[in-house]
Order: sequence, then structure tokens, then C-alpha cells
Amino acid sequence: MSSQPDPFTQFLKRQAGDTLRLVVEFTDEGYTAEYVRKDVAQKYSNREFDSIIDDARKYASLAHSEAAIESAGGLYCQVVCFENVVALVFPRDREDTLVTLDPTAAQNLHSFASDCENFLQE
Repeated sequence: MSSQPDPFTQFLKRQAGDTLRLVVEFTDEGYTAEYVRKDVAQKYSNREFDSIIDDARKYASLAHSEAAIESAGGLYCQVVCFENVVALVFPRDREDTLVTLDPTAAQNLHSFASDCENFLQE
């Protein structure tokens, strides 16, 4: 994990507060955990964490596909809601980003995802 949070992670901490669980930048070759909340780090083994990233890669590969719905506009975030976690995958040119949140953060999810996309576009 990075010693100094990157600007997007700092933004996420301000926006999501205590609901922020995980921020990971990843490519097909590897990943960097920018932020892992303490209880999340204690809950998952390295093997389970690797599996989470592998799943995020699958979501990102869908986002990078050419099969987008034209009338919907460009795909900038995939949201996957689990019982105990909301995962957002932001596809990027060089590396993708996985953000996970507590479900309480999903109350205003579309607004949150839009704020994140606007930040990433700056």
C-alpha cells in the first residue's frame, strides 16, 4: 500500500468517509492497493484479495469492450452491489480502479459515481 495516498484516494476519503473500504489501481499484470481499511485487511487473506482483484479485472474487461449501448453514452463506471459491499470499477486507459464501499454509501450512488468520474476527468 502506498505511504502517501494518491489524489483520487484522498478525494474518496473525503467523499465516502468511513464507508470507504478499498481502493486498488490494477492492470492485467498487477495491482497497487492505494487504501485498505483496517477491518477489510484483517478479513481477507492474500489469496482472497487476489481473487477480488481478478474479479475486478473481469468487470473492467467488459467496460473496455466495444459492445456499449450507443444511446446510453460512454461507460465510465461499473457498479456491482453485493449484500455487504458495493464495488465500483472505473475503466481507464493505463490502469483501472476498483473502489469498494459499505452498502450505506449506495444511498446516493449515482451522484457519488458521477463526482468520482468528474474528479478523474480533471
